[in-house]
Amino acid sequence: LIFGTQMGLQMPGMDLSASAVAIARQWLRSSGIDDADERVRAGDVRSLAWDQGYFHHAISDSVLDSMPFSIACEGVAEVARVLRSGGYFYCSLISGDETGRSPDFAGERVVTETHERSTIQSYFNESRIRQLLEPNFQIVSRALHQVRNFDDGTHHGRWHVTARRL
Repeated sequence: LIFGTQMGLQMPGMDLSASAVAIARQWLRSSGIDDADERVRAGDVRSLAWDQGYFHHAISDSVLDSMPFSIACEGVAEVARVLRSGGYFYCSLISGDETGRSPDFAGERVVTETHERSTIQSYFNESRIRQLLEPNFQIVSRALHQVRNFDDGTHHGRWHVTARRL
């Protein structure tokens, strides 16, 4: 939001977590953005607070994989509702191709690490990406960015997907 605003874009944001919203507002204010309270809202991806066709473009960075797949699908349908026909949607999604998993893994697990303890982590492969985005979007590009740790041999990755609203 800070970068987009500094580039002259009017970018609102939303998060399910009230504490995340408070932190985002604080970061915006510390960057000289005065309308932080109006710009960032608390809310659920399944019920976005904007009118139908409100946005030209939408971004979801590392969000839709932090919930059950069924909720992510409802959220993408809601993104489609608030996005104009022909508008672009970018999302990043965690890949199931990571150390200890099959390269085509697409499932869910309960997070045990402190950062998101007890939340659901959804993993994506190409088939699951299509299930998430179709029939509301046409996938324009998808790229898998893999990170390899050459010290311990582990790897993980994220999908970067751009789709056009039908």
